[in-house]
Amino acid sequence: MNRKSFIATVGEVYRNQGGGSFLCKAAPDQAGGQIMQNTASKWTFRAQGIGIYEDGSIDWDYSTGGYFQTDDQDQEEEKDVRICPVCEKEVERSDMNFTKDCHGITFRLVCCDCYRRLMAKGYDGEYHTEADEQIEADY
Repeated sequence: MNRKSFIATVGEVYRNQGGGSFLCKAAPDQAGGQIMQNTASKWTFRAQGIGIYEDGSIDWDYSTGGYFQTDDQDQEEEKDVRICPVCEKEVERSDMNFTKDCHGITFRLVCCDCYRRLMAKGYDGEYHTEADEQIEADY
């Protein structure tokens, strides 16, 4: 079979020439290696020199840095951590809320502690009316 050099697509699962299915977890690094993971065993490694065959199966020249990925590691990768613009603490997105301005329009995303403090008066920011807006005549 004819083998061609190949860059795997992140998120795609490929059938290995020698058996098994492998998920591509990362784009090529500077050395050209890509992080691949066996879908059955969760064996994760950096594959160097990935090639694809006419039948769509792949293989690689060699691999480095192999380890078994645990479920805890999967969960940590999925966390969406952001910085609260008020207190500047790192907070998981699930622990943040959007404040509302004086007209009930979504204003900004803040941590729960800042949300309680900012929304104590019923809204976040300054109170304003249409008269406060300075829209040019040719707007």
